[in-house]
Amino acid sequence: QPPHYPKDVNIGVRLVLYSDILMDERPHTVYGSIFGHPDRTLRSGPPGSGIRPKIIDLINKEKNYVVSIDIPSGLVTDTGEKKPTSINADHTITFQSPKPCHFLLPGKINTGELSVVDIGVPEKIFEGVKKSSNIFLNTSDLWKNYFPWPKEYDHKYSRGHLLVQSGDQFSTGASRLASLSALRIGAGVVTLASSDEAALINASHLTSVMVKNISNISNFINFAKNRKVTSLLIGPGCGVTDYTKKLSLNVIELGLPVVLDADALSVFKNDPDELFSSIKKYNDRVILTPHEGEFNRIFKDRKGSKLSAASDAAKLSGATIIYKGNDTVISNPDGLLAISDKSSPFLATAGSGDILAGICAGLLSQGMNSFFAACAGQWFHKKIGEIPRPGMIADDMPAIIENFLPSALGEIYEKF
Repeated sequence: QPPHYPKDVNIGVRLVLYSDILMDERPHTVYGSIFGHPDRTLRSGPPGSGIRPKIIDLINKEKNYVVSIDIPSGLVTDTGEKKPTSINADHTITFQSPKPCHFLLPGKINTGELSVVDIGVPEKIFEGVKKSSNIFLNTSDLWKNYFPWPKEYDHKYSRGHLLVQSGDQFSTGASRLASLSALRIGAGVVTLASSDEAALINASHLTSVMVKNISNISNFINFAKNRKVTSLLIGPGCGVTDYTKKLSLNVIELGLPVVLDADALSVFKNDPDELFSSIKKYNDRVILTPHEGEFNRIFKDRKGSKLSAASDAAKLSGATIIYKGNDTVISNPDGLLAISDKSSPFLATAGSGDILAGICAGLLSQGMNSFFAACAGQWFHKKIGEIPRPGMIADDMPAIIENFLPSALGEIYEKF
């Protein structure tokens, strides 16, 4: 039953046959299953040829409610890619567990609303299948056992100290957004390393974040070594400069967990191998957070689906990758992959990525490993946009984290 129909409405069904499309007298819903697996209705010729595209075209022209069974015909189950002709469903009903194509573009658009139906697969068998998989849906079940819940005897430094590099005096906002987000997610201390000019601006805006006048790489590294720093964040607002590049390489060599975002990625556009070789040599706790443009700058000529591109990038770079977008994919060098379960257009605003980078760096500072910190960070970031908030800007987001965090963690741990 389509969710917006009253239960007493007489639902008609259109049946797809070889020779015609039959209908009852008052059709409201079209059900179509056309390709091989899982659709086994028609078998003449290869997918996308002959009668199939004609039937799909007829269904897609329908004004009635279209329901697909398992996956919309024409989608590639494991990648979300589309065949030349594919069903545009209003609702997809799948069995036992969702498939990657339900969450990856462009397939998620064709899927419409998704319902997952338990068909009685024994739990023992189902759990065995899940344990053998390297692809996960990024829900809290994936990382909740690793989340750094505060201990009774914690103090601010035992909860982690994040060191963030600020931009220059004209580009300080991004690093402030990241710093505040790291504090909101639980980092005990966040220090914002700033030049003389930037320090004055940052200090006039911040109270909980500590502003430190650090104007060269040597002082930055010495501060990280001597002030109980447990993670680092480089990139937001830093500029595509030689200083950003040298600082990034130096913090990688330091060996502490680090998030490289924005300009700290683009600065390696002309020599990405310099970044990758440094990560592989010195540091297995690096998170890279590229959106599509940044991804294409440093991971050139990646072919195939977003899943395969993210997986290849993690193995090539030696880092955990958050390949951002409407269908964010997280990957690590060991081949683990996580797909975002939801997305929100309200996160598409300047500074949103800086918030994500700060959340991930804050979780790293508290001891989460790179993959689970990336997954948890993306999940919390997504939660910011789940409630529609027209007019929301990045400046609003740290306070939104504060508002939803108790209830979100309460749902996970049932402690509140």
